[in-house]
Amino acid sequence: MTIIDNGKIVALDTPKNLKEMIGADAITLETQNGGEMLIDSMQAFSWIKSIHQSNGTIELMVDHAESRIPEIILNASRSNVAIRSVGLHEPTLEDVFLRFTGKKIREAESANQGRMIARMWHRRR
Repeated sequence: MTIIDNGKIVALDTPKNLKEMIGADAITLETQNGGEMLIDSMQAFSWIKSIHQSNGTIELMVDHAESRIPEIILNASRSNVAIRSVGLHEPTLEDVFLRFTGKKIREAESANQGRMIARMWHRRR
């Protein structure tokens, strides 16, 4: 797959490899109680790349997230932390495009269409 921005190649590889360039998967946890306690207990897990907390939501960046969720749930249970929901986001090609170009695919398409229309309009004159 080739990622092109403003007519320049910015990345070239297989979709799988491009997604792996993004890095980790994101696991989002909403806790009912004890978010800080859960974060403290997870500091020992070497497979967690980063932990962010905001407004009662904890976001963990990890590799192979789907296999880590049971471990996280077990750890929360041991820490007496109630989890209301668990979300999983694996990198997509949209994420790759955004990382390399700073734009969403739709934004880039709109910009390219705008340039094409302007060129066509200019040629008609």
